[in-house]
Amino acid sequence: MRIGIAFCLSLAAGTAAACTPPVEPPDSGAQMAAWDAASRATLLARGDADSLFTAAVFEMGGSGLDVGQRLALLDRAAAIEPMAADIAAVSLAYCATTPGCDMAAHAARLAHAAPGDASALTSQLETAQAAGDRDGVTAVLERMAAQLQFNDYYRAIAARADRGLAALPPMPGSRDAVENQAMLEGYAYAIAAVAMPMRYGTLAKACKPDLGAYAERRAACGRIGVLLQGSDTIIGNMIGLRLAEWAADSAAERTAIQQQRRSIRWQMQNAYKDFDSCPDSNLAWLERRRAAGSERAALQGELVRKGIPLTPPADWRDPSEAVRDTAAAQH
Repeated sequence: MRIGIAFCLSLAAGTAAACTPPVEPPDSGAQMAAWDAASRATLLARGDADSLFTAAVFEMGGSGLDVGQRLALLDRAAAIEPMAADIAAVSLAYCATTPGCDMAAHAARLAHAAPGDASALTSQLETAQAAGDRDGVTAVLERMAAQLQFNDYYRAIAARADRGLAALPPMPGSRDAVENQAMLEGYAYAIAAVAMPMRYGTLAKACKPDLGAYAERRAACGRIGVLLQGSDTIIGNMIGLRLAEWAADSAAERTAIQQQRRSIRWQMQNAYKDFDSCPDSNLAWLERRRAAGSERAALQGELVRKGIPLTPPADWRDPSEAVRDTAAAQH
């Protein structure tokens, strides 16, 4: 979960001619190490839920925490905000990778904070899948399908990290308040990307249509696909559409879903083309992204601003399809 200073600089300083790219000082490593130490001390001293959460999920420079220390900080944050589902979800994700951790207790915390959220069952799905328990996997998928939503908490984590980072000292490389704010807000989204608790590979593997158990899972996997289309993230949307495509009742329904996936790939390719990443422009974009809510809504908003259609022209070639065709021709 390590995020480098280069990531923030790439967000806050850019390629547009109007921007002057920052010159990284020779001692930037030492400056970053000092900023790491000061930032962690600041977060821990503040001691509120946002600060403790941010300290737990963000591995600053080389001063990382082990999983036990992260869980301890998340537990402290959860004690302050016991109904914060994003804290509970990230805690469950860390617990799932920690030998001896009580996953049932963490899953119960998330279920209490977010009743009706299918993501609280993810750890049970992973456990059943790791054990080769075919019936157990099917039963968990059916329980997931009966829930009201499937939340990956990307937006909530980004907002919490943004609040946690707000009072930190200026970042190395930032030349003014606007650039520093843009860099910190960029960091908040980077934190959300690495801390997001969903592990979609497990879900996709359980719902692959070539499995012997797929016939008995098809309806549940299709319903989960619908839930995932309400995700904050593009990856959640795309996995949801894939599950729905696999479970489609007809060729026409399958084609319509494939067109939705094609449109999203078009939007991803074109929304940020020729993006002006000067700090003030980048900060405005980050604010539009936050206001949009989901990644997909943010993509569509940028296309509308630029006058680009939301659906591709008929002759547009999806780059991923071109790669697959090239690979097939070589074999």
